[in-house]
Amino acid sequence: MRYLSKPEIAELDELFLRAFRAVEDVRRRAPVGRALHAIKVPPRLSEGIVVNHCRDVFGSGTEVVARRAPHDVTLRMHRRRNVAVKGSGLGDWAVITTSDRLADILVWVDYRDRLRRADSPVLVWRIPIGRLPAAKQRVFLRALCDGLRPVPVWPGE
Repeated sequence: MRYLSKPEIAELDELFLRAFRAVEDVRRRAPVGRALHAIKVPPRLSEGIVVNHCRDVFGSGTEVVARRAPHDVTLRMHRRRNVAVKGSGLGDWAVITTSDRLADILVWVDYRDRLRRADSPVLVWRIPIGRLPAAKQRVFLRALCDGLRPVPVWPGE
C-alpha cells in the first residue's frame, strides 16, 4: 500500500472534517443520536501526514524508506527507525498493539484543535516508546506527552 500524496491528504482531511461535523450534528440534535460513535481519524490520513511532514517532525535529513512490516512507517534519520502512528479526534485514548510496542517511536497525530476549529493545524507529537506503560493496552496519549512539544502541521501542505 502506498502512502497518500499531499493533494490526497488535503482531500481526505476535508472529507473527514465534513463527516465528523455531520455525525456530531446528528448526535447533538437527535435524542438517540448519542448512540452514534464519533468518526475516527482514518489511519491512512494520520500515516500520510507523518510521511509528508516527516522532515518537519523528525528533522531535515529524514527520509521515508520502504515500510518494514508490521510497522506503520519506516524512516531513515541517522539510522532506520520504525514508527507506530496513532491518530485521535476529541478523545486522547489509543489502543497500543504488540506491533506498536516493537516500534522505535510512537507518533500521535492529534486532530483535537482542528476538529474544534477548521483553521487550526493538526498537532504531531513524537513520543518515545519507553514512555508507554508496560501492561496497559489502552493509554491516555496526552499524559505521555508531558514535557514534549508538538509540531503543528497543515494537512496537504
